[in-house]
Amino acid sequence: MTMKATAKMINMPVSTKHTVEIARQIRGKSLKKSITYLGEVIEKKKSVPMKRYNKDTAHKRGISAGRYPHNAAKEILKGLTGVINNALQKGMNPEKLVLSKIDVGQAVSQNRRSKRNTGKMTHMYIEVTESD
Repeated sequence: MTMKATAKMINMPVSTKHTVEIARQIRGKSLKKSITYLGEVIEKKKSVPMKRYNKDTAHKRGISAGRYPHNAAKEILKGLTGVINNALQKGMNPEKLVLSKIDVGQAVSQNRRSKRNTGKMTHMYIEVTESD
């Protein structure tokens, strides 16, 4: 039986499109590599390739279209630290954790009555497993 640790983030105030692209990039990688990648995105050293949502997006070095979504990267980094803490509570080794599942979905806007100030809301579910 493989052990799993999960974390759920609800109503994050970030763009769903940017979060989807970052999740696509880090899915299946080890947790350590993902954290270093997100740190480089926040410092604008590495860009996130925009594969689906790339309308009017400039080309970056080494990839076709890309951006530096640092707000979404900060929120995903918070989720990864939360899932590390949950894994430590279960007695898992944090060096062997692999991101097995990242689901991103759009949340319902909180301001329903007015069309202005709708805001961006995103849900995210993270699941890690321990690799051998």
